[in-house]
Amino acid sequence: MEATAMSRDMNRQNTGQQRPPESGGMQRHGVLTQWMQGLQMRHTSSAIFPSNPSLYPSVRRREAAGEGSTVTHVRCLESLGQNEAQVLQLNCVPMQSHHGPRAGDPALEVQIQKIRECESLPSDVLPAERKKEIVRLACEAFPFVVAIRQNHIKSLRKAVARTLRESRASVMNNAAWSSVSSTDSDTGYRFVVGFRNIGCAYWRQDPFHLGCFSCGYCSGIVPEVEPTQCELEMQFENALGQALETRVGFDVVEFLNDGSFFNDEEFSSSFRRYLFCKVDSLPYVKRVLVETRPEYIKKEGISKVLSELAPDKDFEVAIGLESADEFIRGVCHRKGFRCVDFEEAVRCLSSFDGRVRIVAYSLIKPPFLSEVEAIEDAINTARYLVKMSAQNRCKITLKLEPAVVAKGTLLDFLYFHGQDAINHAYSVMSYWTVIEILCRLRQENVRLPVRVGAREDMDIMEKVPALYNSNGMFDRWDFVVYEAVQHFNVHGSLVHLLAEIDEALSDKNFEDWKMRLGFQTTAIEDCRTKFAEEIENAKGETDETSRRTFLMKVFSALDRIEYGESGARFARMLAHSQHRRSADDIRADVQEFVEGEFRQVTKDAWLRILEVYFEVDKPRLMRIYLQVRDLKKKDALCNVWIGIPTRTT
Repeated sequence: MEATAMSRDMNRQNTGQQRPPESGGMQRHGVLTQWMQGLQMRHTSSAIFPSNPSLYPSVRRREAAGEGSTVTHVRCLESLGQNEAQVLQLNCVPMQSHHGPRAGDPALEVQIQKIRECESLPSDVLPAERKKEIVRLACEAFPFVVAIRQNHIKSLRKAVARTLRESRASVMNNAAWSSVSSTDSDTGYRFVVGFRNIGCAYWRQDPFHLGCFSCGYCSGIVPEVEPTQCELEMQFENALGQALETRVGFDVVEFLNDGSFFNDEEFSSSFRRYLFCKVDSLPYVKRVLVETRPEYIKKEGISKVLSELAPDKDFEVAIGLESADEFIRGVCHRKGFRCVDFEEAVRCLSSFDGRVRIVAYSLIKPPFLSEVEAIEDAINTARYLVKMSAQNRCKITLKLEPAVVAKGTLLDFLYFHGQDAINHAYSVMSYWTVIEILCRLRQENVRLPVRVGAREDMDIMEKVPALYNSNGMFDRWDFVVYEAVQHFNVHGSLVHLLAEIDEALSDKNFEDWKMRLGFQTTAIEDCRTKFAEEIENAKGETDETSRRTFLMKVFSALDRIEYGESGARFARMLAHSQHRRSADDIRADVQEFVEGEFRQVTKDAWLRILEVYFEVDKPRLMRIYLQVRDLKKKDALCNVWIGIPTRTT
């Protein structure tokens, strides 16, 4: 199958992990101070144009590897101005102010000591020496990630001030993010809405507002402003309207709120009742999913929620377990709860005679783990969930979440600054690793329902997991593999997944991945051999042939956009004029150009531009995130990323 090279930059590769000399608190503070001063002195602007440009202009900064500059991404083109607005007094949520970590800060030392104490936690995946090394790295990184998070919150506060002053509704009536993507249901699609709420109590109560190390959903909140219920209702209505515009028949709704659905401080009982009333009025919705931390799962609260949801709607509760390994969850994820807390929640949810289904998130490749260790951690977590399912006689679905480098997180620090600051860089994982995990589960007969999260399930992303080339661009087979994994959510068939990626396995990128991980052979290859006949039969199925034909048209159009001279000229023109034009104008021009290029290949595609942004660090791409739907086939939607160079090499 032909495909295009989908572009995405790779600013930093994971270099050698040499152990840096041990340093004391004062020495570490000196390095941190110099790093922070350098970070704050350098600013270069770039702009993002989302599908709703009236949203508040959330800001993100990152140091461009090898260039010593900082890239600032702004979600609106309009200038923010220099004057900070006064903090709104209406519906304020108190948030402690910080100015970065200081040497000898007692609160900082307390948190670092807690990390040191976690070395005693048991691990089924890591030997003692690796645990010791990871604890050391986590302690060294902690002051830096505190600074990253505090700068991020400060930027959010400053960026939103002017917009709130001019129009609160333009911010608070719109969800932080929403999407339509694949899932295991009759239609194969889910509508997901991430509410712009006050944020998770776990990170709000943290003295440095960190919470879980890899979670970037704090980007969706408005610091010091709490939405009213009316505003939350409008967020749902507006997000639902955008989802309906895709004309894709979703039958699953997922309510996400950067925290816990059952925490009354985050979601009031009256707002939960409103949401279920709305869901009940949508006859095509068959399943509802909510997220929560385990400490908020109480029998009385679950009973009340079930009484408000129509009995013909399936109800799922998702918990961010992330890892069954106590040490990895405690140090690499910093989740703040133990396996016993998760198990107590499972016992509570399983007591409702099958009325509640359980989904356990497992983040693949958290900070400090190698890709090989991440595979073993995922397999270990799956085995643990099978055991929990059998003990409690309940259905538990494993949802694999490939780690995304999100703004203001530990991964943000490690990816862009880790090598220079603590001699440890983070490298994003390959989607071959996701497929390897799925094949290992089959190979080892670990049987449980499995889903895989989408790249789009985050508010502000710095770097997504993908198949990357050495030049930082998406490999030509990246979206073939990514779409195959997302399609796996629908059919759940490993054979069909392997059929969709069969030709990609002959690509150099697969061999490079094997070599990088030190694999002589893989579970992918073993399953490919074992199911060779079934794979060939799957390739010839009518539905599969129709889907492959449409994807070939999509990728042919993307090839024109990314590598054609017209695309390069268009990207250069917009890059040069971006600061003189409005966000609406930029998006309209991108929509018109992309539609024109698609029409050269197919008249059967509907598309919508969701996000456009420019980057100044190599390879200097104009990035476009869009949705493409097959007009000839019902409910055929693809989420696609494009990268067009804005400068000639």
